[in-house]
Amino acid sequence: MQSRAKRSKSAAVAGRIKDMMYQFELKIKISESCASMLSKDMYSLCLKKYLDSDGDGPTANMVAGCLGPGEYGSSDSDSFQWNPEYLIGATKTPYKEGGTMMGVDTDLYPIRTTAGNALWLTSWNTAQVGRGNNVPPNSFQFLPGAKMSNASCVVYMKSVCVDGSCGAPAPFYMSSQPAAPQSMNNLTPCEMVCIKFVKSAQIGTMTTSSTAYDLEVDLTQDNKQMWHLFKNADGKAMWERLP
Repeated sequence: MQSRAKRSKSAAVAGRIKDMMYQFELKIKISESCASMLSKDMYSLCLKKYLDSDGDGPTANMVAGCLGPGEYGSSDSDSFQWNPEYLIGATKTPYKEGGTMMGVDTDLYPIRTTAGNALWLTSWNTAQVGRGNNVPPNSFQFLPGAKMSNASCVVYMKSVCVDGSCGAPAPFYMSSQPAAPQSMNNLTPCEMVCIKFVKSAQIGTMTTSSTAYDLEVDLTQDNKQMWHLFKNADGKAMWERLP
C-alpha cells in the first residue's frame, strides 16, 4: 500500500506537472448577481486573443474559448489555459461580423507553424510551411500565390483549456479581407487577451463589437492572473484584479 507521505508527494508532483503544462492562465471570478444577470440575457463568457497583422496594431476578432449561459459563475472561478502554439490555415469564406467558423472547418486544414515560418499557399490543394522572407521577431507569414485572390488567412491556437476541458484547435484571428495574391502578410500573436460577454457565442464566432463588461488583460509580464467581476455599492459592474 502506498504511504500517505508518498501519495502526498505524488500529488504535489502531479500538481506541478499540471501547472507546467500551460504557460498562460486566466482565472475569472464572477459574482452571483453578475453571472445571473448575464446568463439570463443569454451572454456567453468568451476569451479572445490579440494578433498584430502587418504592424497595424493588435486585433482580436474571433472567440477562442467560451462558456455558455449558466455555465460560468457557479464555482470559485472559471479558467482559461493555453500555450503559445499556433496553426495557420486559409478559407474562401469572407469575414462576417457575428458569423461563426466551426472548428477547423476551413478550405485549407490548419498546419502547425512557429516564429520565422511561412505558409506558402499556391493552390487550395498545394500548401506547405517553410522559412519565411525577412520575418519580424516572434512572427510568421501568410504568403498566397498568384492565383489565390480569394484566400483569407485563419490563425488558430493549438488548444484552449476551459475549466480543465481542452478542445481541438481554436480559431482566434481571421483576416477581414482576402490577402492580395503574392503579398507578404506578417502575423504576430500578442500576449494580450480580452474577456467579453457575447450573446449566443461559441468558439469561432467572429466579433469585434465591444460591451460594458470587456476586460483587456496583458500577460506579457505576468502570465497567470485572476480577475473578479462584481457590482459596487452603486450597482455598477466593475473588474478588479485579485492576488
